[in-house]
Amino acid sequence: MRKSLPAWLALALALGLPALAQAQIPKVKITGVRAGFTGGVSADGQRKSSRLKTGLWAPVYIDVQVGNERLGSGEYDLVVETTDSDDLQNVYVERRFLPTMEPKESAMLLSYVRVGGSNSDVKVTVRSRYDGRTLSEMVLKANKGDYAPLDSSRYVYLTLGGPLMGLKKALAQRANNPLNKELGDDDLEPEENWVRRFAVADAVELLPTSWFGYQAADAVILATGSDKFVADLNRDNDDQVKARLDALAEWVRRGGRLIITVAHNHQHVNAVLEKLKVIDVQVKGELPNLKALNGLTRWAGPGSEAYRARPAPDKPGELPDLEVANLVAGKGVHVLAGVNNVPANKDESPLLLYAPCGLGRVIVLGVDVDQAPFVTWKGQRLFWEAMRREVEPANLDNLDNPNQQQMRGAWGQQGQQLASRLVDGLELFPDVPVISFGWVALFIVIYILIVGPLDYFFLKKVVKRLELTWITFPAVVIVISVVAYAAAYKLKGNDLRINKVDVVDIDLHGNHAYGTTWFTLFSPRIQNYTIGIEPNMPAWGKEPDVKNAAGGKSRPEDWAKERYAPLVGWMGRPENLYGGGRGGSGGLFRRTYDYAPEASGLQGVPIQVWSTKTFGASYDHPIGAGELIEAELKFTKAQQNKVGGKITSHLPVDLQDVVLFYAGSAYSLDKLTAGQPVIVDQKNLVVAGQGDVALQSWFAGGYPKQQQALTQARQRPMNAGGQSAQPPGTFIKSILFHGHPNDQQTAQTQNSDLRMLDQRWRLDGKNRDEVILVGRVAPADGSAEQVNESEATPSRLWLGSLPGGGKREPLVGTLSQETYVRVFIPVAPQ
Repeated sequence: MRKSLPAWLALALALGLPALAQAQIPKVKITGVRAGFTGGVSADGQRKSSRLKTGLWAPVYIDVQVGNERLGSGEYDLVVETTDSDDLQNVYVERRFLPTMEPKESAMLLSYVRVGGSNSDVKVTVRSRYDGRTLSEMVLKANKGDYAPLDSSRYVYLTLGGPLMGLKKALAQRANNPLNKELGDDDLEPEENWVRRFAVADAVELLPTSWFGYQAADAVILATGSDKFVADLNRDNDDQVKARLDALAEWVRRGGRLIITVAHNHQHVNAVLEKLKVIDVQVKGELPNLKALNGLTRWAGPGSEAYRARPAPDKPGELPDLEVANLVAGKGVHVLAGVNNVPANKDESPLLLYAPCGLGRVIVLGVDVDQAPFVTWKGQRLFWEAMRREVEPANLDNLDNPNQQQMRGAWGQQGQQLASRLVDGLELFPDVPVISFGWVALFIVIYILIVGPLDYFFLKKVVKRLELTWITFPAVVIVISVVAYAAAYKLKGNDLRINKVDVVDIDLHGNHAYGTTWFTLFSPRIQNYTIGIEPNMPAWGKEPDVKNAAGGKSRPEDWAKERYAPLVGWMGRPENLYGGGRGGSGGLFRRTYDYAPEASGLQGVPIQVWSTKTFGASYDHPIGAGELIEAELKFTKAQQNKVGGKITSHLPVDLQDVVLFYAGSAYSLDKLTAGQPVIVDQKNLVVAGQGDVALQSWFAGGYPKQQQALTQARQRPMNAGGQSAQPPGTFIKSILFHGHPNDQQTAQTQNSDLRMLDQRWRLDGKNRDEVILVGRVAPADGSAEQVNESEATPSRLWLGSLPGGGKREPLVGTLSQETYVRVFIPVAPQ
């Protein structure tokens, strides 16, 4: 007994401590959940939220309250569940420490969600990390209350700092469209129309802490007229504020559009600009004795250059108490308007500035748009109309056409979105035949004849024992099933097949590389896949030295947040996400998979036998000066209309079909061989307006060599819209510069989900200090592991494990790789 006493005590402790710990965990209750950005405030003061889009990430705000016990800093999981485009349940987990809270105290938590359809429910759970116990949960039912996901074709303006009623009134000219009610939008606010929506985040706590939380916003306006809001943005030693500013800056660099307005709080906004580091602009006080916005009026005119350049009226309309910031433009910043003229005179202070930032664009205005006298200025409507032309896609107004067929065709017809056509192309596999419906129908008829009349005739006339059908019927079913499986196995094969497309954007302004990849898996069996992406280092950039907060070895959590900020997720056809699909309520046997921390990977994604599923991923990483592409381009004459110099590729592979874009024109370089400089001299001088490549033919041509080879090897099925699926190379140019006047795809397609990659605005001829290079790598097909490990592949695909968590498992099967490269090259003054 004495020897067994320690064992009994250990068993008692093992059983008792967990129960004691559970009893000590204070109760936490979810009191409210709001998905998406706030669309406004209701009559009773409650925030309304449904500014989130199907297929894109958005923030989720969770209100929690503790019970009668004081809550310490215990660790909890915040679990958000919804469904993807294939109605598969997926789980996003935020691991957080709830703040210390007194009894009955409340707090707001922040997480993220990506809904797969307009009928997807969202379930939020607070769970103890100690024992996995559910402490509280709440479900948002689709299209109930203020939760109604928007389709991705709608354009959302998000204002940080406070609402802008003038923006709504200026851009919602068709708010009374009778089609709104028919489409189920009869609850629209008076200031909104079918295609444009408006959201506001008037408190710093509402700003996302992860960059992908801004995906539901197409343009963000940072209005700095509120003293409290700007002061909160400048809180020192606040890690949460820093995370929010870093997230906003990262969203801009990955393709976001940011408008910053400043005047009254210029001394504080300077500090915010320094933290954001998205544009080289300083605010040095205010400009004295200004009573009008003449330059802004000219810039916001009807659109003709003659109108903008005409003299201002004798009395343009004075604005009392007008505050205008003294903006000082730095490197790479362009002036759109001065205080009095367009363009600004040499000695004139700029009023409206812009600059590229990575793949994004930043605009700075030296006036507070959320304060008087701007909010009552008669030219406000013209200003917002002009700003709309600067930041919106060229064909967005087509979605707001009152004609019912045109409006519905923009999002309801399969293949109208570039993302859908890209998915169609990725699902084309060269040696996997598509069995037509006629053959399927024929075999169904044969099966019915065998199990019905033939079985009856055989038992009735030959065997003369009908009771044997209990044996013959299951035998026939088994034999037919085995034959069908064997035939499908013979046709479909037993190999994993992968189609993968990479776009690599190299920004030599900021020495940064941005990678975007899309890939489709054709699974030969029922299997759950763990999926990750990482850039191919060191072939496509040097490996960054990342350590955790304690200075030790990087963990998977550190890798996800700090190394390359990868974002991995499913990819669906945008037209199918809105109004289609099944509801998001959970079923008994619903298949579920998980997101890795910060959505840096996927774990346990189920794919059925001989089925496909498409995914998308992005990442970014810094590069050294001249590391991947080394360019020395300068203006060759004082008038700065000719560019010459040298371009050297240090990529591990040659680039084909290389074209240079400058000042609205295109020039052919044909090939950029790795390690061999290309001299831009008198022979192939880059001259504004004198290109040797017709843009219309360049956009229309796709990549014909690649397209022809793939078309011959692949059967191209028709999609739901009756269109023949095309290889991805057909649409890449339109994805990179959608909306260009010479792009024929613009009139036929929308580009809602891939808008972050659209750099059409950089081809309009205004940017005389930048040359854009576009080329492609020769396509590769073969063993999946060999192609994945090749230096010619810019990103490595992980299946079975995630990057940062150990050694990568070798890929099996085959892989088809396509790579496209775009380089933004600064032009230095002579």
